[in-house]
Amino acid sequence: MGADTPFTCGPYAAVGETPESDEDLRLAADLDSLAPLGAEDEQSQPGALALKTMKLLCTILGLGAVLLVCLVTLGAARTSWRPWMPGNEALKHQAEPPEPPSQLWKPPLWHKDWQGNDVKDSWDHFTMPTCDSGPKPGTLIKASAAAQMRAGGQHRKLRASNTTEHWVLAKRTPAQKECAEHKRVANEYHQRLISEHWAFVKRRDQIRELHIWQGQHRCKAQLVNTDFDSQISWEDPNGRESPAHCQRVCTWNPGCHGFAWSSWGCFLKRHELVKKPQAGVYAGFPCGAEEQPYPWPHQEVEKHTMPQPKALQVAPAMSTYCTMVILPYSYEVDLVLMQYQNYYSIFQCDLWGVYSSQRLHLAPGLVTRIMNTSQVAEKGGQWGTALNTEPFLAFWKAAIQDGDYLKARWFIKVDPDTVWFPARLIPILQQQEAQNLTQEPGVYLNNCPQGLHGPIEVLSQAALSTFARIAIQCYWSMNDWGNWQWGEDMWLDQCFLNIGHVKRVFVQNLLVEENCAKWPGWQSCPSQGIVAYHPFKQAPSYIACTATGITTSTTMSTTTMTLTTMTSTTITHTAGPNPVQNVEHWLAGLFH
Repeated sequence: MGADTPFTCGPYAAVGETPESDEDLRLAADLDSLAPLGAEDEQSQPGALALKTMKLLCTILGLGAVLLVCLVTLGAARTSWRPWMPGNEALKHQAEPPEPPSQLWKPPLWHKDWQGNDVKDSWDHFTMPTCDSGPKPGTLIKASAAAQMRAGGQHRKLRASNTTEHWVLAKRTPAQKECAEHKRVANEYHQRLISEHWAFVKRRDQIRELHIWQGQHRCKAQLVNTDFDSQISWEDPNGRESPAHCQRVCTWNPGCHGFAWSSWGCFLKRHELVKKPQAGVYAGFPCGAEEQPYPWPHQEVEKHTMPQPKALQVAPAMSTYCTMVILPYSYEVDLVLMQYQNYYSIFQCDLWGVYSSQRLHLAPGLVTRIMNTSQVAEKGGQWGTALNTEPFLAFWKAAIQDGDYLKARWFIKVDPDTVWFPARLIPILQQQEAQNLTQEPGVYLNNCPQGLHGPIEVLSQAALSTFARIAIQCYWSMNDWGNWQWGEDMWLDQCFLNIGHVKRVFVQNLLVEENCAKWPGWQSCPSQGIVAYHPFKQAPSYIACTATGITTSTTMSTTTMTLTTMTSTTITHTAGPNPVQNVEHWLAGLFH
């Protein structure tokens, strides 16, 4: 065969050739041994060597294939392995069960306090995972103890040659390593809660210092959605944080005659100031230059001590004094302004008042009443809710100090994002008056099976006077827990129940909100019997909810029983704007 002859593994050297006889092969071998080596023979020797090499490889591959088949057969016989076939999925999953993933600690968690109550983990009461994390890194233990740990706790006798004890580094088991990781994650979360708390305290103190300064310098009201045009204007970065900061910077600058603040920054104005409407802009004038004493409650006892209430006064039946607290420079400002312009919410009551930590001139006839508080609250406590008792104590103190609640039989506090219909509340108030529950110590309406919720709070005049007398007693009674763990609504509820013994009446249709008594579709406010819905933080959704249950003038006829004459009298109550306040609005706009 020549060097170009194709090679295949098998009994034949070349495809298509016939085997030669033994005699021919011997003759060819003799001739090859006798013939001299020529150029052609030299070229044929490498081909013969390659042929032998390929034959050897074929033999090795064949033996390897046979060996592999034998090993696979033996393995299948010992492990009962079966190739996958349709319908054999169960065997496949049984052979390789998946390992469950490790579940590390995840916030937030609840734990039980010493009284068995559910408590949410927060910066001041936090529970670490309860598991064995093993020895700390670098801990030395005796070698015998280490051997016992490796043996799974079983006792092992040391050999006679190991009578001399020595120390080794302790190692954690896999379970202890996982526990240590749980505790590491939990500790990092706890440290973050602590850091956030002290950052909040620092921020609260800074705002408090600014508000005290405003009180000491008798700062005037800031004009909402108003700008000043002037010949000279310049920006001061020190007042960029808020309109209150801008007003203080203007006071410190002798050349400042007015200021305008917006998201663009704080701009100080000089010379003639021309007022013009401008959405999103707060404008105003500098405060007084001289500092005067200003009362500000610093101690907790001062914060919980209310003004001495005045004697109860006779007020018209079912008359209401409605209030709300707004957060300055927030979405609540424009939301309340929309309500005022459309006579929604508290502006349908007989009397109303809007409170804030900043004196804001929202519209002609609408200026917020000041309350001495930083008006900031952090989330936490027993339920992980807003701990807003301190700001609302300042609100209650300001409302009692003003004394307007004595002009009505009922005091109502609602949140700015609460859609409610005063006309629907009148029959409920009438029922309480008919049962003579408004006498001292008074009555308040519970709006949720779990207890009083803050979106709407309804108190009789006598109940608010009772609160003014007992607030400090409630502080001492709840100083071990409630003062620091509850929001304003729960604190007030427990104060009335346990200290004041004020009558609590549950009204099922008083409130529907995200956290109480909701049902699918409640956000569309379909029920005509519900007094209040909460929350609606955007003006379009607020208007849409209100439009389903109120018209420009809603008249409702109610029947009341006069106890002295026992005669039936029909009373018509108009749930529209107060006529007296409408005249005030008109006059204010005329002379503005």
